[in-house]
Amino acid sequence: MDIYTSDEHAANVAKLIMDASYDNAKDEGLVSITPVEQLFWIHTKQAVQEDEFKMIVPENNMKTIHKILLLTTLFTALVWALHSKC
Repeated sequence: MDIYTSDEHAANVAKLIMDASYDNAKDEGLVSITPVEQLFWIHTKQAVQEDEFKMIVPENNMKTIHKILLLTTLFTALVWALHSKC
């Protein structure tokens, strides 16, 4: 899974992923923060501007939180499935 965000939000996004996917298993996986030199929108063929990345913090929005947790759980299951085939 690739998630693109600004430097300002990278640590918070990583923490959200780690908190949501933690299940105290020995091999839960890794979260990597890697700098990207530049991104381009295919549609406009223009460089992405940093201000186009916004961290949305839901306030008492359980639907959003549940969606994030569901996606993270599905991602974790996929990682486990791929890991078990190695």
